[in-house]
Amino acid sequence: MKIYDLSGRKVLEAYSEDTKLKIDISRLSKGTYMIHSENIPAQKFIKE
Repeated sequence: MKIYDLSGRKVLEAYSEDTKLKIDISRLSKGTYMIHSENIPAQKFIKE
């Protein structure tokens, strides 16, 4: 799974063989991000 900011810069990348993955986004700045994964369509989220 990869997380990108809206400018297209990759800000985080994580891998897991489990079906669930917890990701610590505490170091990300406030803003809007896109999550890309092989298993799900792209998702947008907002960190406040």
